[in-house]
Amino acid sequence: MIFYHPLLNETLHKKVLDNGFEIYVLPKKGYMKTHAFFSTEYGSLYNKFQKNGKTYNMPLGIAHFLEHKIFDEDNDNIFDRFGELGATVNAFTNHFATCYTFSTIDHVDDCIHELLGFVQTLELSDESVEKEKGIILQEIKMYDDQPQWKAFMNMLKGLYHEHPIQYDIGGYEDTVMSIHADDLLTCYESFYTPDRMFAFVIGDVDVDHTISVIEASLTTEFMNREKAPIICLPDEPSHVYYNLKEETCNLPMPIFYMGIKDRVFYNDTKKRLRKGLISKILTDMIFGKGSSFFEKHYESGLINQSFSCDFSYGRTFGYTGISAETREPLVLKEMIGLEIERISKEGLSESDFERIRKKMVGRHLSSFNSTKYIANTFVNYYMKGIELFDYLETLEKIEFKQIEDRFFEHFDLQYSTVSIIN
Repeated sequence: MIFYHPLLNETLHKKVLDNGFEIYVLPKKGYMKTHAFFSTEYGSLYNKFQKNGKTYNMPLGIAHFLEHKIFDEDNDNIFDRFGELGATVNAFTNHFATCYTFSTIDHVDDCIHELLGFVQTLELSDESVEKEKGIILQEIKMYDDQPQWKAFMNMLKGLYHEHPIQYDIGGYEDTVMSIHADDLLTCYESFYTPDRMFAFVIGDVDVDHTISVIEASLTTEFMNREKAPIICLPDEPSHVYYNLKEETCNLPMPIFYMGIKDRVFYNDTKKRLRKGLISKILTDMIFGKGSSFFEKHYESGLINQSFSCDFSYGRTFGYTGISAETREPLVLKEMIGLEIERISKEGLSESDFERIRKKMVGRHLSSFNSTKYIANTFVNYYMKGIELFDYLETLEKIEFKQIEDRFFEHFDLQYSTVSIIN
């Protein structure tokens, strides 16, 4: 399959194998660097699942733990192997996915073979799992010591009762300590499967040759793995868990986070993308750096350049997050409420809408000069069930009336929570 976007002048090639494994190649003629991803749609949200009639409840943080162990091969250093090829290799786990990636200017075929090779194998021992726990706990502690992270996580815990988006991707000390080699192997065999994984390559590459290299790097054992299990996510009520949480820390200035919980979800991917883009336009219109709200309260000293607002979403969750460093967090909370009340009476500005939509189009177009941006955007959208080229088409079709409707649908502060680190 070939997808062409005339405005971007980009072509995305896709091949789906019989077992569901997907291969994507986006050629960029004349670009020096090639980026590749080998990813599974398995992140921190997917700890409860059903397989062969059995329900599994895995410890929080196990997807991230598994990422660590896949890199941990006995007597063989993955980083050294990629370094000898002049490439850098890395991996990350988020709420939706675990991704293994490299970037290089040479030896692309060898790098593809290496990347796919080590992810398709898993070597585990009880001793190595116990050793890794200490490394992961140090990583978790590093985040726990950051007040910004604590304020953000308290916001998520205030928004959600049951949804696992509220939990730290790396898990917690007790959950990490409870992970065993058998648990890791079960998750690996369940989610590192052809129907759950894909490969994506972008750079100055020959499409047919790159696809053939990827196919040749897939092992028979991997290709014959059974399909991924059924994910179980809890029913999440629309109301928030708590409205306000304050903690105290040794800080030069308090940290403020407000979350507004989304209550509208779509199975259709294009509707989900449209809602996300409308919401991002709205947050920029109301609280962006070019808004009257920002100008007024920046000049008064209530907020500084740290103030930001964005809409985050996935298949089963969504929220607007507003953050700031401010000496008067409760005053800022009140001012946000007054601004939303003012807009509900006076309305939104259509000229602001047009300006911000054009800005988003321009940024997206210019960002396609970066292969790294395209690669990261592709993976981010893929995990949300969104096609890469749908962004501009959807953005250009958004109308002002949809923005107005979304404002009244979403910006209701009875569905909000505030987290403050004093």
